[in-house]
Amino acid sequence: MPVKQIFKYYLIFLIACMVVYSLNRYRVHPISVFNSRFRNDILSIDTYKTNMNGGVEATKPSTWIDLFPELTSLEFSISEERLVKFQRSTCANTTELLFQSDNYFLGDILKVTLVAKDYEGIQKPYGGDYFRAVLRPEGKAKDGISCAIDDQMNGVYLIQCLLLWPGKSNLHVHLMHPSESVLFLMRNTTDTTGGVRYKTNFVDSNGQNESSICAMEFGNEYSINQLCNYSNAKNGEPWYCVKPPSGECNEMVWQVNDKREVNIISDVENNSFYDPHRNWNIRIHNGNRQILVDDSKNLMKKDRKGRCDKEYESSLNPSAPTGFIEKTKWKSLTCYNSQYHTQSMIKCLTNTSVYFVGDSTIRLWYEFYRKKFRAEEILDKIKGSWSCSRIAINKLHNITLYYNSHGPPLRNPGPPITRPYITDTLDKIQSTGNKIVILFTIGFHFQVFSPRILIRRIRVIKTGFLHILKRIPGIRIFVKGFHTHTETKPVIPSDWLSYRFEVILRNEFSEMKNVTFLSMWDAAAVLKNQFIHPNGMEQLLYADIFQSALCKI
Repeated sequence: MPVKQIFKYYLIFLIACMVVYSLNRYRVHPISVFNSRFRNDILSIDTYKTNMNGGVEATKPSTWIDLFPELTSLEFSISEERLVKFQRSTCANTTELLFQSDNYFLGDILKVTLVAKDYEGIQKPYGGDYFRAVLRPEGKAKDGISCAIDDQMNGVYLIQCLLLWPGKSNLHVHLMHPSESVLFLMRNTTDTTGGVRYKTNFVDSNGQNESSICAMEFGNEYSINQLCNYSNAKNGEPWYCVKPPSGECNEMVWQVNDKREVNIISDVENNSFYDPHRNWNIRIHNGNRQILVDDSKNLMKKDRKGRCDKEYESSLNPSAPTGFIEKTKWKSLTCYNSQYHTQSMIKCLTNTSVYFVGDSTIRLWYEFYRKKFRAEEILDKIKGSWSCSRIAINKLHNITLYYNSHGPPLRNPGPPITRPYITDTLDKIQSTGNKIVILFTIGFHFQVFSPRILIRRIRVIKTGFLHILKRIPGIRIFVKGFHTHTETKPVIPSDWLSYRFEVILRNEFSEMKNVTFLSMWDAAAVLKNQFIHPNGMEQLLYADIFQSALCKI
């Protein structure tokens, strides 16, 4: 065979391989509004593999760059000079919005190009800035729809918004963090120790009180003989304590608080890259203008939608809208949803046991429904520990509500019983003849750790879900996603971390059968939610989403 012909066949083979690789590398969950690919929201898969026993074996280190390869450009493009010279970072006042058209019809997709610039008006040569975009009808501060943002990784960002309202609308684009701030977050959250130690009290064999520090990992700081191993015997999740003065490994009595004895993200209030007056949640005005939507032509697709309890759907991209808010009410774009009504929810949950499992954000849901259902708590709380288990019963309708927190590194005071591992909680759930619903969330307490720590925990929990689904047929499981927030705490320094963890959660549960992921991100963005613990209108709207996905109403 001639050399040229051999080369021709080899070239065809090579191109075919590249196409196959691309199709598998960038898998996108379909959504009815936007079908474009968002590179910055595609998670690398197969970073870990889960064995049949629920243990997790790491196949490669999971830093942010391993999980989100496009972030590689930040590490190599942002020079140390730029990290020192604040003027070279992204500036909200010089960043431009370029509208691609002047004429819009109802149902059109508004397309806007955002060009990120520094304080000298020079275009940034790399991406990674954290922007948020919401389209609002004129004069409606709480109504709107989230807009999808595609980072081109060269200082240019493509914004797309579905035009739902005739007349005047306004595009609200905010710089949440410049890329330099994002790199700072990345560099300070790749440590598996998280930089956090937890002071814990013990009682020695002579009845004397003593204390030591505990953590998920200590690296090479201590030898195995200097540590007490309190790791979970069933799922292998690690937890170690430095041996106290007695040298004994006795039962943990009380976790007091968290101590920062190694490097951790510094106080953002004292960091120029996190300035609420210049570069932290600052609106982009340069080039912005009012959008006029003509309703003489309606381009809205007339897709047939089913009920949300049958066809609830989320995108892998948190900024892509799953719905919108109109007249303060949530309206899904993917299914027909209902509005929250207490009596409807009581009817739906009659003869049901509902388990709220996770951190304090899911405890708020337990408290919300306990009050709405007028359920009576029957467990005594442990004084000084907010994460203790709780049970409330509505006897009239045979509804039982349970709350259980998740395991370490949960940041709260209390004995070990207040930090049960989720897989242990799942193992204790038994079929009693009632329907069973589980609403679960996790992630906020993992934000100062390497993301691989969260992924490892999620993989263990997924195995627990598979076991309980097999053991109790008909059980309903829901995963509550993250929500936007501008509030920060020592272990929750930025909602950029919440955003990335949201992507991880969506990818992990996107293909898990009989588990429904509840998307709260775009709804919270429209509501301009500030708080890690939302309430009021935010809580009611989240209840709309949960009720619609759970109940046949």
